Amino acid sequence: MEYQNASMPHTGIATFCKAPLETKLDKVDADIAVLGIPYDGATAMRPGSRQAPRAIRDASGRFGFLGKEKTNGFYDINRNKTFLKDIKLVDCGDVDI
Repeated sequence: MEYQNASMPHTGIATFCKAPLETKLDKVDADIAVLGIPYDGATAMRPGSRQAPRAIRDASGRFGFLGKEKTNGFYDINRNKTFLKDIKLVDCGDVDI
């Protein structure tokens, strides 16, 4: 059975831009690897920055510019240019703090 990605932001594991998850850092074979650092140590009176990696992943799930192996790119209408075309992107999860 072939796996089909519906590109719906509310389904599946939350990764940056719905990129593949690679938790073994010695196995990463990508142009860009995203690594979250949930850390509240630099804040005072208003903690919560530790939740930023998850919030960024949730927000980026709306942008489905990933293909099977490499990205299709992200078209910027203001600059009339496509960014991140033909790169391999993976999400490596979060660091344990």
